[in-house]
Order: sequence, then structure tokens, then C-alpha cells
Amino acid sequence: QPSSQPSPQPSSQPSSQPSSQQSSQPSSRPSSQPSSSSQPSSQVSIIEIRNFQSFSFHNKEACDLPDVDYCTFLSGLKAEIIAFCVGATECEAEDLLGCGRLVTCDESLNGSTALRRRTQQTGSWMFNYDLVTRIICLSKGCVSREDQDNANAVAESIADTFRTAVASGSFASALSNNQYIQSVLSAEILRCLTVWGTAVEPSFTTIGPAGAQVVANVNSTMIHPYYPDWTDSLGTCKNDGNEPFYMKIVPSWYLFDALEECCDEYYSGWNKALCMNSKGSGMWFVEYITGKCRTDCEEGNGVTCGGLANPMSGDLFADPKDCCETKLYWRNSDFCEADSIELDCYCGTGKYYRGATSCVKDCDASCATGGDETCGGIVETADMELYDSASACCTEHFDWIANELCSARSDRMSIDKFWPDQSNSKCVRDNETQVEDLSVSIYDTAEACCTAHIGWESLSKCIADTDGVTAQGTGHYYVDWNKKKCVKDCEGVECGGIAKPWNIVYESAGSCCDQLSGVKREDCF
Repeated sequence: QPSSQPSPQPSSQPSSQPSSQQSSQPSSRPSSQPSSSSQPSSQVSIIEIRNFQSFSFHNKEACDLPDVDYCTFLSGLKAEIIAFCVGATECEAEDLLGCGRLVTCDESLNGSTALRRRTQQTGSWMFNYDLVTRIICLSKGCVSREDQDNANAVAESIADTFRTAVASGSFASALSNNQYIQSVLSAEILRCLTVWGTAVEPSFTTIGPAGAQVVANVNSTMIHPYYPDWTDSLGTCKNDGNEPFYMKIVPSWYLFDALEECCDEYYSGWNKALCMNSKGSGMWFVEYITGKCRTDCEEGNGVTCGGLANPMSGDLFADPKDCCETKLYWRNSDFCEADSIELDCYCGTGKYYRGATSCVKDCDASCATGGDETCGGIVETADMELYDSASACCTEHFDWIANELCSARSDRMSIDKFWPDQSNSKCVRDNETQVEDLSVSIYDTAEACCTAHIGWESLSKCIADTDGVTAQGTGHYYVDWNKKKCVKDCEGVECGGIAKPWNIVYESAGSCCDQLSGVKREDCF
């Protein structure tokens, strides 16, 4: 039982039981042991940081993956994205969207189930997400300068890590080596994987002791609303407290708690990306002096960065190919795209264009092991029309050549058809000896070829010579007018050779000799 009177001196040892009454005064020193409670103090405040990041692939094959494979791809993607988090107690990648799809995938990494539907144009290959981190504040309400500096440092570190990873190629390398991504994309695609992207200005939310959320700008000690900056024409919103007086009069029209709200209202569409990021929108603009499209980002932050674009130009594009097709229309759009993103493994489109004697492929022969004879070089200008197939190219540009023959030569191949070799009085298989004169007619059979083009030779001999065998003849008789004798239609001893087409053949020697009037029967043979 506790004493009914307090002792004149405090005990040198702690009591074995807690006091039955709460002390009216706080202890003079903090406890040397942490609280045993499993819940955080109700007085803890947290700053939630949302870093909006977006990036695109040059390789669009990921967007065409089946549902389950696409979810597997997203799992690998998410794992590499979270690696950008630094200096935060928690990190999540939220609202990961790409390829113009709204996707719900199973939480398991193998993406065993998936639901997908299209929500945007098929041509969008951009991936967007919020990288959400949280830091515990040192002050209630996160109002101290130290809390604000910590939040800024974490947000900037995450953004810088992302920019550096994209600019250096380490992000593309990490994606290429991710086991989940490797399981759904071919090694050839991953070998040439190219990524570009941007990190926009972060947003901050203070989560108070009671769980209430208040959007806070931790970039300054005073909280100011965002307003559209029409004075400096920077294409963005500011929160420096210098909004014009007329905006203060009608705050519901001009003043906003969050940057994104202001951007949505006054800089929507393609302008929003620039509005959200003062360091560049990550979109593309034309640079005529180099004949390329460049990324709207500060130079030095990546090989594609061309500096900050004019915010009022309105000529920004989500994709370098769109920029090339619109602004550099005299260049081949695929080559322009590869040139713009500094793609050192671009090997051409593999499509066909007109060559000297047949069609050739738009490709670099050095890309293939041992070379590729079908390559005619990479097409750089738009005036050279490309075709999906050799047949289509041949139809358009080599209509005097049999399409099948032209298509085969375009792929440096022969065909199992016959062409007439008139100098040798026979027909020849193209897959045995390729014809050099591509304007020659070709036939499915030796008989058709011999009939059409070797008319001075008998059909049987032409076919036999074509097949490389000895002609047999009919074994009947015809008149050799030079000798004025009847001879046998055959090759060899006692034969007169194979009868020509103009020779009349008789079944018997007597019938043949009847044609030689004045020649005795014994002298007929």
C-alpha cells in the first residue's frame, strides 16, 4: 500500500507498481526507454511528397503485350521505379498508367490475372505515375523550417535520381536486366531499349495529428496560393505571393491551393506538362539548326535535352516521331526519331524501297552478323517511299519484271521457275542458274517455257535438255532431206537425231520412204 504521507526524500529505487494517480506535472527528464505502444503518437505529423514522373520507350512492343504479360511487365517496371526513392521512410508507386490503358493487375508479381481497357489513343506510349514518399516531421503540423527543408531535400533527391538515371541510361539498363521484363520482351528489344522522361515539380501534403490533410507548400515559410503567371509569360503558375490585386478580389477564379489545380484550369492539354515543371516539360520541340527534335529540359540533363522550349510556342509534342512528322517532314520519320533520341542501334525499318535493279531493304548491313545483302542502306529522307513488302515495291517500280522474280531478287533469293536460255535451245531452272536479264518471262513448267520460247527444237528434246537427260525421241521415221534418206527419230547409233518440229514423223520406214520418189527402197535408209 502507498504511504498516506509523502516521504521527505524521493526513493532511490523506482516503485514496483505504477502510481494510481496521474502526475500533475510532466517529468523533468524523458524516459530512457521507448513507449511500448504499437501505435505512433497521435501528435506525429507527416509530410507526404508526390513526385509525378513520366517516361516513354522508343520500343513500343511493350504496349502490344497480351494482358497477363503486360501486367508482368508493369510489375518489373514498378520494382525499378521504387528504386528512385531515397531518404524516405515509405515509398510507393501509385497510379501507374501507360500505353493509353487503364489497367488493374493482380498484386502478385507474376500478374496472373489482369483487366485492361483502352482509355486513350493507341499512339500514346508514355508511362505516368506518382512516386509517393512520406517523412516524419520534427514539429507539430510540420511548420518548422527544418521539416520544410527535409521535405524539399527528399523531393529533389528523388527527382534528381530519376533524371540522372534516365540521362545516363542506367534506368534503361535496369529495365533491360529486370527478370520480369526479360520474361515478356525479347532480348533483341531489350538490347536496344531507349528511355526518355521527366520529373515534374512535386506536391506536398501535411498530414496533421488528427489525420487531417492540408496541402502545404514547403518551399517557403509562408503559404501562398498558386496563380497563373501572365506577367512573365513562363507558361506556369506561381505561388510567390505576388498575385495581382484583381486576382485577390476574385480568388475562386484565379487562386488555387495546388499547382496542378491551377495548371488544369489555365494550362491544360500539352501545356500542362510545362506548367507542372519549371525545369522542362519533357516533351519534344524542333531544333532546325541540327535537323532534330529535342527534349524540353535543361541541357546537360540527358543526351536529348535541348534546353527549355519557348513556353508560348505551343509547338511541343509528346513523342519525337510526332515532332519529326510535323516539323521535319522532309526527313524520314523513323530515321529522324532515331537521330533525335541518339539511338546508336538503329538499323532501319526493314521496309523496301527502289534499288538499281530490284527493291532493297531500308537497313544497315552491318547490323546483321555477317552482313545482310538485302540492305540498301538506311533511308534518311521522306522522298524515298517505303513499302511493307517487296511485292508492293516491285509492283510500283518494276512492273516490267515478273513480280515473283523481282520480289525474290529483292530478298536475294532464287525461285523454282523456268526461264528460256535461247542460246542453248533449252529452259533453265532459276534456282539452279539465276537469270541475269530480269525482264525475261518465267514459267511454272519446262513444257510451257519450251513451247513459248524454244520453237525450233522439238518439245521432247527441249524438256530433256532442260532436265539434263538424253532425249529419247519417238522411235519413228522422218526424211533427212540433206541426205535424201529416212532416219530414225532418236539419239545414238542408227539414229538420225531427234526430229525437229518441222519434220513430219512416220510410224514406219516404208511410209517414210514413199516420200522419196526416185530413190530406190534399198537406198532409202
